[in-house]
Amino acid sequence: MILTAENLAFGYNGRRLFSDISVTLTPGRLYSLAGPNGCGKSTLLKIMCNYLKPQNGCVKLDGKAIEEYSSAERSRRMGVVWQSTDPGLDFSVQEMVQIISSARFPRLGNITASDKQLIYSNLERFGLLEKRQQLFSTLSGGEKQQLVLAAAATLEPDILLLDEPASALDPANRNLVYNFLAEYAKDHTVLAITHDLAMPCRGGGMLLLLDKAGNFYSGEAEKLLNSELLSKIYNTPTTVETTSTGKKRVFFD
Repeated sequence: MILTAENLAFGYNGRRLFSDISVTLTPGRLYSLAGPNGCGKSTLLKIMCNYLKPQNGCVKLDGKAIEEYSSAERSRRMGVVWQSTDPGLDFSVQEMVQIISSARFPRLGNITASDKQLIYSNLERFGLLEKRQQLFSTLSGGEKQQLVLAAAATLEPDILLLDEPASALDPANRNLVYNFLAEYAKDHTVLAITHDLAMPCRGGGMLLLLDKAGNFYSGEAEKLLNSELLSKIYNTPTTVETTSTGKKRVFFD
């Protein structure tokens, strides 16, 4: 499924965050959205999933305006992972995965054996299977992030949008998440906000960059990860080095 933004503009209290943002996201590449704090990354993500209405422009799914889909259709086709999840009531880990991915199941609380096996498989993928009966509130911040990713994997949406999905994770689990996203992006449309500029290079990824002046850049991560552009985007001296294995490392001086 193709997700398209056309001439998007948005601002708060008379301050324009960005304008004329146009980009087309297709399956087969991992898209990363990066930029300094306060530049509008999360706002753009909210517009892309119809949580916010743009002040100008539109978002389309396979050529059809996103608001023309029913909420049920959007919930099934599009999975959204935010930085934090507060269920209000305390559920077990397994129940939380089932609730978050409920658009996949015909009736909440009445799932098949194969559905349950899918949930177990994704809990195991993110190291939470042994904690499936544990209460959500007892998990660490990183484990809560992994739980929501397990739910997203269970939902299997055509489009997956994520707001800093690995911000609370240790290096090993961060690597696990990045590998999952790169693999999932091979057959689905995936866009993730990140402050870790090592992520965009996974699997020949694509990079979207936004700065505080509303300037927007998009292209192959390997090309956009250069010292001159990043120094401009982040308004601080930046060095980009290529390792002996071909990987890029970004240093903010």
